Amino acid sequence: MFYSLNSPNNTYKVEIYRANGGANTSYTLRGEVSNNKNKESKNIYSGYDEEKDTV
Repeated sequence: MFYSLNSPNNTYKVEIYRANGGANTSYTLRGEVSNNKNKESKNIYSGYDEEKDTV
């Protein structure tokens, strides 16, 4: 995990992951939001050839 951020009321959490695909592939960023109460999660972002993000 690259970093995580909780919502102001602590109901949700966004987690940002950065993956390196190896020597021939650029970085990929993936964003996932999860409900802190029922632990359900959903992918909300996927970006290829990115190293930095802003949430």
